[in-house]
Amino acid sequence: MVVKQFAKQMLDLQKTTLDQSYNAMLAMRDQSEKLMQNAMEQASWIPDESKMVVKGWINTMKKSEEDCKQMIDDYFASMENFFRAPEDDQSSETPQAAKKTATAKSKA
Repeated sequence: MVVKQFAKQMLDLQKTTLDQSYNAMLAMRDQSEKLMQNAMEQASWIPDESKMVVKGWINTMKKSEEDCKQMIDDYFASMENFFRAPEDDQSSETPQAAKKTATAKSKA
């Protein structure tokens, strides 16, 4: 059971770290998007078609980020389900301990 608890704690740490990194990446992306939009508004020499391409690129990037985040969240959910066990689960017992328990029960 201790092994599962440790693995769950490590998984929680990784998820928290990933979530914080993702939020920092979103903040940087939003700031970069604002800078790009301001620069394109002020640059009258950039054709409208090019501005539309950049907007499409930004939307595609946002969609890809959301898809990636959803895939990672699904992975963490499946791993959390894997490590979630009933309190009376003895399956995390090491093979050596299981042999000792079985031997002790058979002798009794």
